[in-house]
Amino acid sequence: KQGEPIEEIFVGHFALQIARLYEAEITAVCSSDHADLLEILKPDHHIDYRRRDYLNESLRYDVIFDAAGKESFLTCRKILNSGGTYITSLPRPKLLIHKLISLFTAGKRVKTLLQRPRSADLELLAHLVDEGKLQVVIDSVHMLENVADAHRRAEEYSTGGKIIVQVR
Repeated sequence: KQGEPIEEIFVGHFALQIARLYEAEITAVCSSDHADLLEILKPDHHIDYRRRDYLNESLRYDVIFDAAGKESFLTCRKILNSGGTYITSLPRPKLLIHKLISLFTAGKRVKTLLQRPRSADLELLAHLVDEGKLQVVIDSVHMLENVADAHRRAEEYSTGGKIIVQVR
């Protein structure tokens, strides 16, 4: 709810760090294979989805940011607090249906995070990196002619940071 603190949040790599700047309590959902990344990012809580069925636990969240697109509003709505928001960065046609369904779910909302490159945003991110408040963790680097390898890596849903495509 506007003006109230976010209690907990599922997040991706950059979103986790930005949420930390706003003093959110953070729950990261990823496998324990990413122990190095978890050590760097230091979420308040970690759920290994291979060991715990977080969708069927009693924990509730104000915000769920599904950066990987592995879940949906329909699968997450029962773990959202009343007035909570499910956010995805992967727009899909079914999200329109989910937004309609959300009208009947105690104020729970569905949002799509669409990114547009804006110089002011990039300057802010660069400033946060320069100040050490935002860390860029790189999973792998691929040359442009091997972009298919980068896509395959992304489709594994097990990256430990950002995938870089390098242009000579």
